Amino acid sequence: MFVRGVTLPEILIVLLLVGLIAALALPAYRQHMVRVNRGEATSTLYEIASAEERHYLQQARYTDDITGDPPEGLGLLPAAGSRHYGYSVSTADDGQSFIARASPTRDGGQDTDGECLAFSLDHRGRRAVSGSRDTSFCWR
Repeated sequence: MFVRGVTLPEILIVLLLVGLIAALALPAYRQHMVRVNRGEATSTLYEIASAEERHYLQQARYTDDITGDPPEGLGLLPAAGSRHYGYSVSTADDGQSFIARASPTRDGGQDTDGECLAFSLDHRGRRAVSGSRDTSFCWR
């Protein structure tokens, strides 16, 4: 009866396999998280647009105050995805139109997303995106 331990070549092979799996999995995971964060941004913009429409029905004008209490603001809490995107609303001087925007924050990691960088949604439901891809790709 003899006792056999783990040899150095076996440890090196295991480390090589772990490194290979990590090298393949991490970029795929990062790309998945970028797509998830895009979805959170577009969902939040739809939520803002819906709140703007409710505000318009009650006040006969849109507002640019997202977090303020009604009747002046929309009363929305900061979004869960606000670490990745910053949200803003611009209204016309007469309050009859708005554009809601989601712009990537510096600390959120989305600022490296060249395909779909920033999103916007206006009072007519028109969607727009800045980046190398088209609107239908980024807003899915």
